Amino acid sequence: MILGFCEGQMREAFGDQLRVTNAHLEKCGLRVKGGKVYLRSRHFPPKPGHVPGKQYELAMGVSASPAGLKVAIAKAKAIDSDLMWGRFSWKHHLRGKAAIPETIAQWVERYEEHHW
Repeated sequence: MILGFCEGQMREAFGDQLRVTNAHLEKCGLRVKGGKVYLRSRHFPPKPGHVPGKQYELAMGVSASPAGLKVAIAKAKAIDSDLMWGRFSWKHHLRGKAAIPETIAQWVERYEEHHW
């Protein structure tokens, strides 16, 4: 019974911290889904090939735990700042098939920087 009480308190404290964080973020918010923390916002620029105005959700890559929430909060603050200042780029957040393809000119430039 004591363990259940402590677990309930921890869940409540986690929820409180999540609400406080979301109140301080201006352009995005954190949410928990399936035991993981996600950041969602309607203020993201459209992904390459998508229409504007869509709400996107980014996986923060952390579990819904006190330690995971600390990491997610730090990432969310940085992304929120980038959104406010118009500096957000999908380039750093897309992986695999969704990644923005590199042009030949970019590849040649990167090659020359490393080679010379």
